[in-house]
Amino acid sequence: MIRRGSLLLFILLIASASLAQEPVKAWDGTIDLPTYDWKEDPYPRFWALDGKIIYPYTMEEVISTTKENRTYKALYLENDYLKVTCLPELGGRIFSVLNKVTGKEMFHKNKVVKPGLIGMRGAWISGGVEWNTGPHGHTVTAISPVNALVRQNQDGSATLHISNTEQIFRTRWNVEVTLYPDRSFLHEEMRIFNPEDGIHPYYFWNCTAFPCGKGTRFIFPMTLGCNHNGDEFFNWPIHEGKDISWLKNYDKPTSIFAWECDQDFFGCYDVDLDKGLVQVADHRALKGKKAWTWGQSDDGLVSQEGLTDEDGPYIEVQSGPLRTQADYGELSPREEVAWEEWWYPVYGFDQGFDFATKDVVFEVKTREGGSLEAIHLLSTKPYPGCHLTFEPEGGTAQNFEVDLSPQEPKEVNLQGGNAMSGKFLLTDSTGGSIAEFQYPLPLVEQKAPTIPKKKDESEMTVEELFAEALEADRGTSRKRARELYEKVIAKASDYAEAHFRLGVLDFESGLWTEAKRKFQTALDLEPSHSMARYF
Repeated sequence: MIRRGSLLLFILLIASASLAQEPVKAWDGTIDLPTYDWKEDPYPRFWALDGKIIYPYTMEEVISTTKENRTYKALYLENDYLKVTCLPELGGRIFSVLNKVTGKEMFHKNKVVKPGLIGMRGAWISGGVEWNTGPHGHTVTAISPVNALVRQNQDGSATLHISNTEQIFRTRWNVEVTLYPDRSFLHEEMRIFNPEDGIHPYYFWNCTAFPCGKGTRFIFPMTLGCNHNGDEFFNWPIHEGKDISWLKNYDKPTSIFAWECDQDFFGCYDVDLDKGLVQVADHRALKGKKAWTWGQSDDGLVSQEGLTDEDGPYIEVQSGPLRTQADYGELSPREEVAWEEWWYPVYGFDQGFDFATKDVVFEVKTREGGSLEAIHLLSTKPYPGCHLTFEPEGGTAQNFEVDLSPQEPKEVNLQGGNAMSGKFLLTDSTGGSIAEFQYPLPLVEQKAPTIPKKKDESEMTVEELFAEALEADRGTSRKRARELYEKVIAKASDYAEAHFRLGVLDFESGLWTEAKRKFQTALDLEPSHSMARYF
């Protein structure tokens, strides 16, 4: 005999099982792509001769002018919302992410492999997602094979594991891209590890491409941006009377990096294509937010034509752990850095979006005078029976019920009034918080810092000279770093850290006796110097 309570439980279990989504599909296969082939230079390049820090890699500067179909290994992930294609032989690049709901690509899909001479080794391709792992821009494995596999997880998700140990400093990077059964986002986990005994630089930019047209705009929740070197600044979004969030307003190739952005999201949107791209990450762990465009001038357009046959212009939306691409991190022996981020497609909005979390993205629609008219919402998983509260400044709270899903953007019309600002709170059917934000966002008005004029070395203090040496060291200009460390010691022979740093350079050059002597000098000057004691 089945008791009534047990029967009810049985029915609920059956119902929940029927509603559960299928596990993510994961498989490996192949894909045929038209390819302009390239060849490796059989001869090595050395820093001492031509400034190339790529050894033991060689240059890839000979590119064919004709294309042939080539079969590549491909790894696939697929759920109800997204289909992901990864190419292990091309740096583990994400070649395609199809939004199955709209039938549109999430990123810029370049359907031909057509290298241009842009990367560290020369040949580089555009489109999709590049794992730009350094040690400088457009890494040594941009179009080379890396380790990659797919794995099914017990929770029904599936993960792409992409990794490589680069041969210049032998640091190891690992990217895990996970797709969940009920989610329309890519969950990306990055890790850079130094397994060596030396101190090595690190550099990483998650370089995504997106189509560029007259209706494309960058969406960066900031008030100030800077250039590649962090020494020229741009008010955002209006700079010198021009709205530089719109790509149509760029004449020449331009990089803009977020300066002191305290928000956890950014991205882009194309109002003509009705699609956009959202990135979400803890801004304290991942401070780098970059916008890149070739510009609208003829030279920029021609440069892009050299990278594709028919897939048109693109922009780049990049994230990374460092502020700009002139900055380098540093890993001590056995040290690592790690972070996570989420990327997903957005569509069905008017001008883009105003706030986002990994769960939902919002656009606030305003009337001609600026008062709030409606709000658009799109979630990354089904949220039936959500409760939305709008608290207009100086007005009465308004409450709405809304079912959210990746399948359909929703519009909620706000009730009357002339509110120009307010607070939005979104909870699920159980009252659990999903998101809340203030509109407009209370962004801190950043002011461009004063960049001191670069001094001649003879005018620098010892501390300034050491900082210059350390910057050169981290940026892989080690000959220059050695010269500057020696100048520091010439000015202040008791500068322990300069002796230590010279010891590290000797250690990594195989000059063991010299290295030991310098480490001992650093310890004699500063007995508590733990790293000198370690070496």
